[in-house]
Amino acid sequence: MEADLVEIADGDPPIVVGQRQDLGARADAAVSLGEAPDGLPLVLEVERARRIGDAVRAALGGPVVGEVAVALTALEESIAAQARRAGVFDLGTTRVYRTSAPVGALFGHTMLVRLLGGHGPLLTGTEPIPQATPRTPLRDRPSPVTRMRVGVAAQRHVAVPLANGPVLLVEDGERIEPETIEPLRLEDLRWLATARFHADGFDGPLADQEGYRAALAATPRIGWSVGGSDVARLIAGLGRSLTTLHDEGRVHGDVKPANALVTAHGAVAIDPLGVAVGDVATGATPGWAAPEQLLARPLGPATDIYPLGLMLARLFGAVVCGEERTFVVPSAPGLGRRVRLLADHDIYLDPERADSLPGPVLAAWQEFIRQCLEFDPDDRPVGAIYVADRVDELVDAAPLAFDLACAAGPGTLRRAVEVDGARAPGWVVRDAR
Repeated sequence: MEADLVEIADGDPPIVVGQRQDLGARADAAVSLGEAPDGLPLVLEVERARRIGDAVRAALGGPVVGEVAVALTALEESIAAQARRAGVFDLGTTRVYRTSAPVGALFGHTMLVRLLGGHGPLLTGTEPIPQATPRTPLRDRPSPVTRMRVGVAAQRHVAVPLANGPVLLVEDGERIEPETIEPLRLEDLRWLATARFHADGFDGPLADQEGYRAALAATPRIGWSVGGSDVARLIAGLGRSLTTLHDEGRVHGDVKPANALVTAHGAVAIDPLGVAVGDVATGATPGWAAPEQLLARPLGPATDIYPLGLMLARLFGAVVCGEERTFVVPSAPGLGRRVRLLADHDIYLDPERADSLPGPVLAAWQEFIRQCLEFDPDDRPVGAIYVADRVDELVDAAPLAFDLACAAGPGTLRRAVEVDGARAPGWVVRDAR
């Protein structure tokens, strides 16, 4: 594995991080959102300024004087006042700034997408299946987790209180239902033992924050990686996070790397469709959905096992191959849609990732992934807990000796971000109106 090195943006002058109240007092401002997955500051840069003086002077071919100058000054002051109000509103008793960019566009991909990729290893047909329908997460789940991705969560925005209080995620529109408001939760890679940084002349664990910052100060480019064993355990943790939903008689229905967060306490599934066991889903994500979901058949907990198997296949760079069948499924009243699915499959693991494993462990991985991808849900392993425990068992039997590159993000890595008078590297996400 070669980590993809990204340029560290120098930029001068540095971005100066101010106070949250600046969002209501200034058209342009920068505020802290917390820490990025690598531990560096995560900064929201807001740009709302609009200046028309230069355009007017250019159009008139010279300086503006007299009544025109007075009118232009008044107009620019009015525009500046309006810019300071853009995005600011009262959320209950709290005054907040809501970003124009949705959360997925603002932060980009989740960490599991950056490690495994966003596309599943299967081709499910040439004709598209409707994307998963947006659903409000089940509110009776303990510790609801923030959505940070492109897709189903794209209609949600970051809301920064102008005073103290947690940064939130809220929906768009003038009326926001209180039950749809969630705290913003950011991802964290530092607790993973194999998470590392790489640069010209530098290499070390991401947990070594002092060494990491020293490398950032001394190199123009840097990259990141996570060991295969840790990524496997993230997939196991993702499986465990599904058990609460399954115990409630519901199916997530949209398990994929984009619907997972790597938190300091492990990987968790987010954005469930929350389909009742025995019901048919109203949508699916091509390349990740189980056959029964694509065929508009009743779902069960095994439906969520299938995409976990696909993630393990991606982890090993596997090719999923076999007999392909064509099905016609209902798409609208009186209309059908052709879908091609693998009905009799086999798994071939990438030799560069698998050949270091002892023969029995390699065979066990291959068979386990194949079972998770069985066409008939009754033939898949029973229970997300079993899947998670089996992944841990196989990793304990023989650690995976390969690393996965982790793409950069969220936002732009800047060398100079000034917080409380001290300059240091940081990640900057930009919201322009």
